[in-house]
Amino acid sequence: MASDRVCTFRLVSLESYLVLFPSFGCEWCCEYMMRTIFAFMLKNLFQRHAYIRSLESPRKQISFSSYPHNTIHIQKMETTQDMTRVIPSEKYTLDRLPFDNCVIKDLPNDPQTKNYVRAVRGAIVSITPPTPCVNPRLVSFSVPALDLLGIDPSEVAKPEFAEYFSGNKILPGSTPISLCYCGHQFGNFAGQLGDGRAISLGDLINSTGERWEIQLKGAGPTPYSRQADGRAVLRSSIREFLCSEAMFHLGIATTRAGTLITSDSLVVRDILYDGHPRQEAVSIVSRIAPSFIRFGSFEIFKPMDPMTGREGPSVGLGVKLFIPLLNHVTSRFYPDIHAIEDHEERIAKLYAEICTRTAKVVADWQCVGFCHGVLNTDNMSILGLTIDYGPFGFMDTFNPEYICNRSDEHGRYSYQAQPEICRWNLEKLGEAFRMLLPQSDAQKILGRLQVSHTSSSSGVSSDGLRTPVVGSLLGIRIST
Repeated sequence: MASDRVCTFRLVSLESYLVLFPSFGCEWCCEYMMRTIFAFMLKNLFQRHAYIRSLESPRKQISFSSYPHNTIHIQKMETTQDMTRVIPSEKYTLDRLPFDNCVIKDLPNDPQTKNYVRAVRGAIVSITPPTPCVNPRLVSFSVPALDLLGIDPSEVAKPEFAEYFSGNKILPGSTPISLCYCGHQFGNFAGQLGDGRAISLGDLINSTGERWEIQLKGAGPTPYSRQADGRAVLRSSIREFLCSEAMFHLGIATTRAGTLITSDSLVVRDILYDGHPRQEAVSIVSRIAPSFIRFGSFEIFKPMDPMTGREGPSVGLGVKLFIPLLNHVTSRFYPDIHAIEDHEERIAKLYAEICTRTAKVVADWQCVGFCHGVLNTDNMSILGLTIDYGPFGFMDTFNPEYICNRSDEHGRYSYQAQPEICRWNLEKLGEAFRMLLPQSDAQKILGRLQVSHTSSSSGVSSDGLRTPVVGSLLGIRIST
């Protein structure tokens, strides 16, 4: 049995603590979100384990007298993932992180190294240096998430820590990149999307042999930023930082959040979308995951869509790019599947595994009342992780028609629609695999995910969708 572990967030100063609770005067206020997330986290842990282990005394401890003691502790119950995982014993300083950078090694690189907005054809990886910000400073960091990287805790106190995790300085061994991918957004193919405000610092292999990639969200424009500035602001960064770690400690597959940095650089945002924009502080969250490859990564070869008239930037180059991308995913993250020599059998096994993982993660969302908000194919992880925390929400009271995204006027991504939408996204992934996976085989594999429908007490919802039920694959039924 693994020893008890503690979910730890450290707040660097009283000023940083206060900045976690700005008065935005709107429904997305961070105080409300923080309360909601942790209420769900504690409730879920108690229900899943049916007992409460002894908690530290005092259970909640906040001190602002000096930096090392500014710690909030929340007792964590072990999940299956925790009990099999070994925390890296070897710790690294920032100047000797063991970067491997397999993404650059495995995938076709963009020959254009200048950072400007463009269509990227014939490549998946673009070299993208972060844009410096003014006076970056650490707001908060997650000890368990940084443990994944094997970073020595003493490194956090160093002045250059915020410089590195804001992108102002490049970590030794790092080669910053952004990735090209496409996506179906709200059911329509949108063509090239890509990492518009996320820059990967590279992947490393820690002392236990685990591969983890570090990505900075909000680190500046990339070739995929389109008309945007590539920046994130403090309120959205706080939301992603807290929810990423809360979801992990709920036992749900997710990307992690290691650090939260803010700065004196400013960008203009219309917070309430009411025509009254204001300046906000540029902020950066460091995301941590084995990989950030998405369903949409395999859609860059898509021919012209008859509905939108858009096509993938590398249409016609599937032979050149598809096999390297497939080999990267299987060799690095599905080694048992990669050992299969026949390409068609290999991709069939891969597709089946992705279907299973996706079904599992959406079932977990439904169990805790989590609503993602933007389940486009570019926001679906090839590893079955919860990824891209945007307009997410948790239900305060059960409502199958709950919508957390203001722009989702028709409820496509409502709570009750999530299992069916994930299945639809898997269909699109199956279509993207058609080069090696016959569509009849893809449909058979997907057919194992039985999403049935039962009427809620009010019958059919206003958008015509009935309440989805995750079927026999997981042995879980969620109905109203």
